[in-house]
Amino acid sequence: GGGGEAVFLARQKSTRTAESSRRRHMRQQSAQLYMESIKGQDQPVMCRDVVFLLIFVFHLLGMAFLFTTYSPEAFAYHDPVEDSVTIYYKNLLLVACFTGVFGITLSTLLLGIMSFFARKFVQIALMVVIGLSFIWGTV
Repeated sequence: GGGGEAVFLARQKSTRTAESSRRRHMRQQSAQLYMESIKGQDQPVMCRDVVFLLIFVFHLLGMAFLFTTYSPEAFAYHDPVEDSVTIYYKNLLLVACFTGVFGITLSTLLLGIMSFFARKFVQIALMVVIGLSFIWGTV
């Protein structure tokens, strides 16, 4: 059979892709065989950072204590004429909404800054680590 140059190039290209996929498969197999001896072991589930867990729990307890102590005064209206106290839940919702919007805005802004300067932050972190390692080594 004939077919000319186009058929020849098509057959040549198909044999190249078959060879390259075989090579890729062989590389994957050799990498897998190499990594099997290096694989880690199953770790038991445990809490290793008890100090940080305690700090976190005490932080939550402190926030709950402050909320229960000072929130009635923050969201109440004291009428000096009638000596009555009226709690406006609208104030509570306003505080929750404003802090939520502020948190979302601030975290989005900081994420954008971190994404924009990611390469510089990595370089700075590496320089700091190298510098601290050098200082630690000389001391």
